Order: sequence, then C-alpha cells, then structure tokens
Amino acid sequence: MEPIRFASIGTSHIAEVFLDAVSTLPEDIAYVGCYSRSLEKAQEFGSAHGAHLFFDDLDKLGACEEIDAVYIASPNTLHYEQALRLLRAGKHVLLEKPFCPTYKEGLEVFQVAHESGVQIMEGLRSIHDPGFGVVRDTMKSIGTTRSATIRFSKFSGRWELLQSGQTPSCFDPRRAGGSLLDIGIYTVEFAIGLFGAPDTVQATGVLVDVPGIDTALPYHQIDVSGQALLGYKDKVVNLSWGKTSDNHIPSQIEGEKGTILITTESDPRAVSLVIPKPITGAWGMGEGVEHPLDVEDAPNNIACELKDFVAGLRGQDAEIMSIEESERVTLESLRVMDQIREQIGVIFA
Repeated sequence: MEPIRFASIGTSHIAEVFLDAVSTLPEDIAYVGCYSRSLEKAQEFGSAHGAHLFFDDLDKLGACEEIDAVYIASPNTLHYEQALRLLRAGKHVLLEKPFCPTYKEGLEVFQVAHESGVQIMEGLRSIHDPGFGVVRDTMKSIGTTRSATIRFSKFSGRWELLQSGQTPSCFDPRRAGGSLLDIGIYTVEFAIGLFGAPDTVQATGVLVDVPGIDTALPYHQIDVSGQALLGYKDKVVNLSWGKTSDNHIPSQIEGEKGTILITTESDPRAVSLVIPKPITGAWGMGEGVEHPLDVEDAPNNIACELKDFVAGLRGQDAEIMSIEESERVTLESLRVMDQIREQIGVIFA
C-alpha cells in the first residue's frame, strides 16, 4: 500500500514536531510539500525535511495532484478558511488544535468535508494516545464514575511577555487566543472523549487586559486560567487549566470500585489504578493500593494521531480513536468551549 502523500502548512515548532512524527512512519506517510505565504520560507522549511513541492498559493496547493492530504498548523484564525479551501479542492486535512475558534465554524468545516467526500480530523494528540486508551479501558473496571477532575496547568514564558506589555498570539483575542483554546482544550476533549457531552456547564476564569487593545472594546481581555464544572446525570467533572502556574496534582477519575490517576493529559504516560481497601467501620480514610498500569511508550504522540488518521483514510480500524469518533469529540468540545468563553466573558474580535 502506497504512503499517503502529505503537505504541511505552517513552520512553527508544532510543525517540526509533526514532521518528526512523520519520520517514524515511512510506510504510511510521505512528506512531499510545504506551503507558506513566503515561497522562500516554504522552500527553506520544506527542503530541510525532504519535501520537493513548495507553494505560496493555497489554490495551487489544492490543485496539486501529487498531494493527498494536508496538515494545517497555521494560526488559529486561519484554520477555518484554509481547511474549507483545501477540502473543496479534494484534499484530506489533519487540522491542528484548536480545530476552529467556534462551534459554528467547526460544524461547517465538517459539513464541507462530508459534501466533498474527503476526511478531516483535529490534531489533538492526547485522545489518540495509548494512555487515553488505557484510561478508557480501565474505566470498565471501576464501576460507575461519580466524579472526575481533569487538570492541566503549565507556566508559560508568554505569560511573562504579556505582563511586560507585549501581546503574544496565544493571549490575543484578535487571533482566537486564550488559555482555554491553547491548553484548556486538552482537559475539555479528554473529558468529552471519556464521558460524552455534558448536560450543564458552569465556568469561571481569570481575565486580564490585553496590551494595545482599547479597554472600551468588548474584546480587550483574555483568559489566562480557568475552571469549569461539567454536569452529567450521574457524575460531575471538574476541569482546571492555566498558563500562569504549574499543576503537580494528578488528574483522577473516581469510580465506585476504584480511582484512576493520570499524570498529564497531553502525554498520559503515567496512569495508575487505586483499589480501595475494605472499610471495616462506619467510615474510612479513603485508603487504597495503587497499581501502575502498562502504557505503551509514545515518545512523540503526534504519531498516534497520524496512525488513526491514516487508518481512517485507508478504511482500516483506528488504534485508539476513529476519525468519526474524533469528529464527535471535536464538535461537542467546541460547543462546551463556546459556553465557557461566554460565561467567563472572553470575546474574540
């Protein structure tokens, strides 16, 4: 079976990580092309990774018959337009997270993919990671889940830039920035992937003024951290995220017969199961025995999402999550994140 011929859009660090993952899958993927607004930059970046086709015109990329699929890692605000144009041109698309800034845009992108007879999937590595699969499978043994806490906070040097008066794109409402779409998305999609869409959403967040934006404008603030409570018929799920500090407490899924601990959602390498000790009195201290679970090593788990994506293009079974299931998770997560932003007061320009 011939490799899927990929081109890429974007020359950022995440594009480098993507191409590192591609290099581990030579039988599945051939990296052949690169697009940038600057042809010189496309040639410089692409040739360094083995590409031989270079573009500064998106329509020419879409028309190229030597390319089957495109990985989009451009700024958030370009995802919607670029994905639509390439889908209509007949290209499969792997779209780096966040899929689109809003649910409305995301829904249209999926509809166009279906109408065009091609596939599109969000590049959110954690829900295609073997660790996610271990968590999902282990949930079958802990009884009914009644509570869960999914955490992901990491101090960012860009927070320091924001404090110094600069406006990095990840904190710019004009570029669909904010901690929710940058890092909170991992907690949202991890939860939606495990539990489905919630019945209710309650959120709060820490907002700061964005340098250079008039405070009279409705979009002059951005979220730097936040929390959300997802309500289900039989459980509650707390999400916590931020870019101003580091979290060192594991996430956990609490079932009636045991608790699953997860170190980091973006790279769920360390997963364990805690089995409670029998309670002999009227009350107990929640003691239990922790059992580390076997998780397949994935040094670059973007390779995991690539495997699932390629499997979908070939009509094969996904290892962790299919393209169809990923679509559900993406859309339900976009809807939840729209609600969170509305509740905490973040408005995109």
